[in-house]
This record gives sequence, C-alpha cells and structure tokens, in this order.
Amino acid sequence: MEKGGLNLLSILKKSIKITLAIFYITLIVSMIAGGITAGVFTILPAEDFGWTVSHASYLGYFSVCSFAPFSSIMLFGMAFLGIILLIKYSKYIRKKIRKSSLFLKIKMLTNKI
Repeated sequence: MEKGGLNLLSILKKSIKITLAIFYITLIVSMIAGGITAGVFTILPAEDFGWTVSHASYLGYFSVCSFAPFSSIMLFGMAFLGIILLIKYSKYIRKKIRKSSLFLKIKMLTNKI
C-alpha cells in the first residue's frame, strides 16, 4: 500500500479512536447531568414525594437523602469535575485539529484568497 493511503489497519485505528472519543464524551456528559440532577434531588423534602424517611438530614428536615448537604456537595463536585474534564478535552481536540495537515492546507488556501 502507498504511504498515506487507506488500508484496513489505519481504518481500524481511526474507528477505535472515534469510538473511544464518543465513549469519553458520553461518560463526561452523563457525569455532569447525573451529578446535577442527583445533587438537586437529594436536597428535596421527602414529604413532597410521599416517602417516609427514618432519619432527619443534617439540615434538620426529612429530605430524600439523610446525608443531604454532604451528598449534594459531593454530587455537585462530581458535576464540576466533569465540566473541567470536558473543557480540557475540548482544548486538547482543538490543539490536535490545529496541528493536523488538513487544517494547515485549508489555512494556506484561505490566506491566498
């Protein structure tokens, strides 16, 4: 095969990279959405849902989670960590795109116009 041409191994490597990137982004987005949703849900009073809870939370009322302020802080921290990871990954992808040969060719063509 010629250099730079598409062969089965290069197609397989690219598809694995794309699959892992999609998995990573899906994991981070679900971490953000789940952290925010569960963090808000743990603070809500249990009476609104018709539940009975045996222990009052540390805030003094019967919430969905008896560890209410601490569990919410941990879940919001998880969501914040997900946001940081998403920002870092987007910066990494932008840097990889700027270094690619296709981006440089397009940039040279647009500078000529």
